Amino acid sequence: MSTSEKNILENELRELAKKRVRKVRNFYIHLLIYLIATAFYVLQYFGIATNFSPLGPFPSYLLIIWTVIIVVEALTIFMTEVVFGKQWEARNIRKIIERMHENKFDNHGRYE
Repeated sequence: MSTSEKNILENELRELAKKRVRKVRNFYIHLLIYLIATAFYVLQYFGIATNFSPLGPFPSYLLIIWTVIIVVEALTIFMTEVVFGKQWEARNIRKIIERMHENKFDNHGRYE
């Protein structure tokens, strides 16, 4: 593999890593907001924070839907790393680059 190919591969891996870091960061922000909202819901449910309700009472079905969304988001972020880890990504990137060198891709990156 030439140095230009290594640079291309390294840049692609760097971009993948940046995307992953952004996804994890955004998940943690989403999780923090969820935990704060859940804490207010629990306080409101037990009657401790009855005066605090800027948007009115928080319906429990919204919390259930939000919980499902958080779980699905966590599974897609963290379980894909187990199933489709760095080795899998690197192996597939190498295969794509090899196919490109064999001219199996057209000029627009589509597989022929």
